[in-house]
Amino acid sequence: EKARKPLVVSVGNRDGSWRWIPASLRGQQAVILTEGFPRVTVPDSGPATDARRFQVEVAMGQGGAATLQVAEQHSGLAGATWRQTFRRVPEAELDRLMRENYVGRVFPGAQVTSFEIANAAQREEPLQMSFTAEVPRFGRPTGSGVLVPNVFAVNLAQELAQRASRETTMGVGGRALEVVTRIEGVAAPERTVARLPTVALEGFGGSRYSREARVEGGVIVITRKLVVPETNVPASEYEAFARFCRAVTEAEMVEIPVRPAN
Repeated sequence: EKARKPLVVSVGNRDGSWRWIPASLRGQQAVILTEGFPRVTVPDSGPATDARRFQVEVAMGQGGAATLQVAEQHSGLAGATWRQTFRRVPEAELDRLMRENYVGRVFPGAQVTSFEIANAAQREEPLQMSFTAEVPRFGRPTGSGVLVPNVFAVNLAQELAQRASRETTMGVGGRALEVVTRIEGVAAPERTVARLPTVALEGFGGSRYSREARVEGGVIVITRKLVVPETNVPASEYEAFARFCRAVTEAEMVEIPVRPAN
């Protein structure tokens, strides 16, 4: 009889899949509690296990206003964290909390017209959420058009690279993010894309970031991806890692110049 692969599960995360393994344990050696105490390696599925993914549809209006349709997918720990919040908040308060404290924080002044949590109870699945909102000050008007933000931007420089140097090793939590933003209702979208050159960055331990922009059927499509594995950055590698983090922040914080068609 062929030896069966061990089934690796974790306990203690009541809001996540029982198959989810904490990042700190992935790739580590484990002992099977059976005769001979054989050793196995805990499977390492990488940062994508806990990925956050956003699909954002932006319909530009006048003066920087926009209608947003957002679909979110939160896997692993990201989904479990949201489900813990849903479990702790009274059901009667949850919709208001998400509209005001979540969407209202991400997009100040937003008027949420719909909000849906598709599968809060299915903890074996990535969490699916979506909302539609009218955002009167989504973009910042300028003399020649409107500057709009990269939505769901990350600021690695603030999180991980505030020091010029370090004398000790720095622990870094894993993360994976993908944001696809489609902006419609824009005149001359090719001009916008021309001002958003492709960005491809690599950092310590397999960290990587990319940003690409293109035009599809008159719609601007911007795809941003970030992967940072859980790792320990030695003091000797910190300055290079910090440069990577600052370069990611620089790419993320760029405002996108558009000229609304209306």
